[in-house]
Formats: sequence, C-alpha cells, structure tokens
Amino acid sequence: MTTPTSVSIEPILAVRRHRVAAAIIDYVTIAIAFALTRAALGGEEVFKESSSTSWLNFYEGNPGWLTEIVLLILTIGYFWSQHAVWGQTLGKRLCRLKVVAAATGEA
Repeated sequence: MTTPTSVSIEPILAVRRHRVAAAIIDYVTIAIAFALTRAALGGEEVFKESSSTSWLNFYEGNPGWLTEIVLLILTIGYFWSQHAVWGQTLGKRLCRLKVVAAATGEA
C-alpha cells in the first residue's frame, strides 16, 4: 500500500457555539487585563463638565484618556500577536480552534 505524497485536507469550519465560547473566554481575559491595567495606571475615570469648545478636544472631559489608549493598544496586541504567532488566542486554544490560511493550512 502506498501513501499519497500530497494529501489535500480542507479545513473544517468551527461550530458557532465553539466560536462564541472562545470569544467569551477571550473577552473575560481582556476584561481582567483591563481591570489590572486601569488599577495600575490610575484607577477610576472622573468626568468633569465640558466647556463650549469641548468638541475641539475629545479628551477634555476625560482625564483617563491615556489609560483608554493603552487599553486599546493592549487589546489589539493581544489578538494580533497571538493570531500571528500561533493562530490561536487563549479562548481558541481552550476550545481547540485555530485560524489558518485557506491556501496553506498554516497559522
């Protein structure tokens, strides 16, 4: 019996409930990271009354704008780096899902 030299295996799409479970795990992970980061960078947000020119400066009434930028960068970095390196986030690993290229089947 001979083994074929190239086997074409189509990637199987994940079931919707597994994707939702992975997303919930990822967002809980992000929420915990947000809470820790917010506590480390300054705690709670305090909004003050805006002036008539506040539309020129979106961050005038929000002293925690720098924290929000840091959290946005951490969120993008979490998803981008894990998908780029492993093809999986923490939630996808726990649900045994992987993002692969359609042409090559690699992460």
